[in-house]
Amino acid sequence: MQTMSIPTISSNALKWTPEVVKDLLIKIELIAHDEDVIYLGHTLMRHRISRKAWSYWKKKFADIDDIMDHMDIIEGIFEVKMFDAAWLSKIPAAVAIFALKNNHHWTDRPQTEPVAELPARMPMLIELDEHTIIAVP
Repeated sequence: MQTMSIPTISSNALKWTPEVVKDLLIKIELIAHDEDVIYLGHTLMRHRISRKAWSYWKKKFADIDDIMDHMDIIEGIFEVKMFDAAWLSKIPAAVAIFALKNNHHWTDRPQTEPVAELPARMPMLIELDEHTIIAVP
């Protein structure tokens, strides 16, 4: 008797449909507006969703504009909340800087070094004789 192999489908492919993700994004955004929640991870944790799943959604639904737009809006909410929390001294600035750089792609401005001024150029003096001197710029 010959056995037939059944193709396996990843549990994520079955679990995360556009409809399911759209519904979850609505719920996630509602929690995002809660004053006490300043980090996306807290919101995902409340729904038992891993950061890995969030990243998976971004890849899987990259071509579905309304999902990507909604995810960008949610990330933007947390970006502003992180900045505001530091601004209002609710969290240490170093924590906010770390989070903004690692989660929201903030970067330091490249430091430009001041251009050293060249010394003023002095004309070259050529003495032809004791009465004649030529200045060459």
